[in-house]
Amino acid sequence: MAVMEAARAEAQKRRREARSGQPELFASNAMHRSGYYDALRERYLEKVKTAALQMLQTHRRIPYDDLWETALNVPLVWESDLKAWLREWKGLVRIEGMAPRQRTPRRGAGNRVVWLGD
Repeated sequence: MAVMEAARAEAQKRRREARSGQPELFASNAMHRSGYYDALRERYLEKVKTAALQMLQTHRRIPYDDLWETALNVPLVWESDLKAWLREWKGLVRIEGMAPRQRTPRRGAGNRVVWLGD
């Protein structure tokens, strides 16, 4: 997303310079506002977080891979977001099947997320 934002900012700078006929004083990223993408990402994050929570509450025990697949089917959502939600839900979820030195769930490791709330 950062690369995409930088490319978009550079394209907007080139358009402004072509329109005005003068080079800009500041770098392209200094003039670029990423509010649209930030708002879009927030909307997607809230949507997926709600869906993941509903999956957990409905099924009570779900493979981490399934939760990961649900989260990453939506654009602008990353695995780090899913792991942050699991940390946020500490006390409401438990991760099963983790290796002795494993600190976070991993795809393909047979980890399961168990809903303890309600």
